[in-house]
Amino acid sequence: MRKSITLASLSALAVAASIVLVAPMSPPSVAEAVQPAAAVATVVEPAPASPLDGMAMVSGTVRWVNSSTWVALDDAGHTPTGIASVEVTSSYVKINHDFTASKISSFQATVDEAFASAHVTVGASVGYNYTILRFYMPGSSAPVNPTLLSKFGANVWLTGFFHVAP
Repeated sequence: MRKSITLASLSALAVAASIVLVAPMSPPSVAEAVQPAAAVATVVEPAPASPLDGMAMVSGTVRWVNSSTWVALDDAGHTPTGIASVEVTSSYVKINHDFTASKISSFQATVDEAFASAHVTVGASVGYNYTILRFYMPGSSAPVNPTLLSKFGANVWLTGFFHVAP
């Protein structure tokens, strides 16, 4: 059994299913008026979601400047992302994020060749709105005081992904 559907019921379905109806723009000719008009339905689909929707990122380079100053580089060759500020204490370097996450996905901190040549390593403790960097030397499980690191121009590269509430 074949069911027929009217243009009115098709319009109601279109509204319910987010379908756009395209109707003829010019009046029909006499020959066309005898034939029932056919409506063309086009489905309007939402744009595909980006895999990074609902995500925030911390990315950039922090550099030792002097015994009391570390900075997120922001110059012709470097742009920080998600970094609000950088603080230094006698125990760690704190990277304050410019957002508060609901979950932490991943985070990596890597010393550059200047620190690596001095055998300095780094570890990150990651929170919802900040990251703590602690530095270590070979043979010691105690963190190094970052104010005593004196490798001019040495950097730490940062990349982290976080989930944020909508």
